[in-house]
Amino acid sequence: MTSVSDSYTLALLLKCDFYCATKTVKETGDNERTGAKGFRPASALRSKAVAKWRQAINPVMVATTAFATENDFPHVQFVILATTPFDMCLAIQEMGRAGRDGKLAFCYIIPTWMLHLPPGPRNNDLQGRKAMTDMIWK
Repeated sequence: MTSVSDSYTLALLLKCDFYCATKTVKETGDNERTGAKGFRPASALRSKAVAKWRQAINPVMVATTAFATENDFPHVQFVILATTPFDMCLAIQEMGRAGRDGKLAFCYIIPTWMLHLPPGPRNNDLQGRKAMTDMIWK
């Protein structure tokens, strides 16, 4: 997904962990049920989420674009891009997570009506932004 807040909301709905690159994050799971408040260091939660996912304790993980590259796990057979990707290059990276073991894999894009760009002045420079928008909406 392209936003931390949307990822967090989806992870709560799916009752799974999520992966993002922010420094602190609210923990999903028991924390929500018990009403505990506050944020935890995201680095510890990222490690925990990946470990549970790799061990198939939780076969579903919601992730922001921070998980798109350099995460090559052969057991990924299904990738859903649950918001419109920022650009074509990132979308290809994300879709490329599936099927690393050579088995049949699936990838779906569920676009949002608006393209939510990352904050900052360089968001117009994203490589393949126009190609991604054209593919989804034309």
